[in-house]
Amino acid sequence: MLVAGLAAAAGAYGLQWLLNAYLYPLETGGRPPHFPLAFVPITFEMGVLFASLTAFVGVLVGGRLLRLWHAVFDVHGIESATGTHVWLEIEVADDANVDALAAMLRRAGAIQIRYQEAHP
Repeated sequence: MLVAGLAAAAGAYGLQWLLNAYLYPLETGGRPPHFPLAFVPITFEMGVLFASLTAFVGVLVGGRLLRLWHAVFDVHGIESATGTHVWLEIEVADDANVDALAAMLRRAGAIQIRYQEAHP
């Protein structure tokens, strides 16, 4: 986040200097074309904007929230999860505990339990 924020702030400052002081200099109010105090607000705002966008994208990528497909989407009836039902997916690494887990879920009130083989 720090690198993205500093790079965006430097880029914003450089772009303002290029346009206002070098390519199209205007002398207004007796100020020089390169007046650093006039560049501070946009420089700060661009730094904060890009740092926060970097944090947002980092959370999405780090939390694997951008997956467009998952093996549970192949289960028939999963489309009702957003409307009227609640679905719970449990990935089990050891197949020996599947029966005990299914019994515990039935005792907890599970209406239906479906098994699906993991995709390689």
